Amino acid sequence: GQAYDAWGTLNREQGNADVAVEAYKHTLEIREASGHRQDISDVLRKLADSEARRGDYQPALEYLERAEKYARESHSRVDEAFVLRSRGEIYVQVGDYARAIPLHQRARQILQELGRLHSAGGDAGDLGIAYERLGDYEKAGQWYRESLRSARRFSDVSEQERILTLLAQLALRRGDNAAAVQVLRDALTLSAN
Repeated sequence: GQAYDAWGTLNREQGNADVAVEAYKHTLEIREASGHRQDISDVLRKLADSEARRGDYQPALEYLERAEKYARESHSRVDEAFVLRSRGEIYVQVGDYARAIPLHQRARQILQELGRLHSAGGDAGDLGIAYERLGDYEKAGQWYRESLRSARRFSDVSEQERILTLLAQLALRRGDNAAAVQVLRDALTLSAN
């Protein structure tokens, strides 16, 4: 199943979601048939992501429900958190922020409890996106700033750039052009280094 898994990942990253879905389905069949339950929740998450990339959200959510079941059965709280995050991301994509927010909050809580603070910081950014789309710019800004602190703590330059860009867009939505310019300058400075 490893070759199919790698083929799925390659095609998913190149935008070939249809090929990725088929490759991940083969990976899943092989792992389930062999009784090799390890990493099944990860394969299901990748399959769900590929389905979502081609706009098939319902099958994606169904795969994630299965992934959550496998994660809980294997007592993998990290996998459970990542599945919750993936479900939250899909609900954001379809505009169901009321479902997305509690999923990201639960994922973040689990990751914090496990000491996976960098990953928990990513969920803070995802919460910012959900609140921004709901029009709650105050909460969005709070979550973005928390995510930015996490990215700085772990020297994650790419995540810092992403969050600074989101903060700049938020400032523009609020009509604060001066703040947007300053935040974008910070992002550009990071990018130049």
